[in-house]
Amino acid sequence: MSDTHWNHALQISGQIGFTLSLISNTILIFLIHFRSNRQIGSYKYILMLFCVFTMFYSCVEMFLRPFLHIYDDTLFLIQRKWFDLGKTVTRVLSSRLL
Repeated sequence: MSDTHWNHALQISGQIGFTLSLISNTILIFLIHFRSNRQIGSYKYILMLFCVFTMFYSCVEMFLRPFLHIYDDTLFLIQRKWFDLGKTVTRVLSSRLL
């Protein structure tokens, strides 16, 4: 598979994963908030917080579009960003991604 085909497949799978993450976590938040049993108590807020963080990191991944390559004991992180963000912003976002 050529590089252009691989990059296109990565882009499509990233968009599908982002969409599925937002839809599934939104449904899960709705179910936890409105349909959960009263016996769960304040544990449901922790579950909803996990869903919110998952949606946040899905957004960060969609903005940065990282390409991870692992070879032996080395990890390469290549950013294929859509927006022209500054170096410090992309470093902070990518360090939170890993």
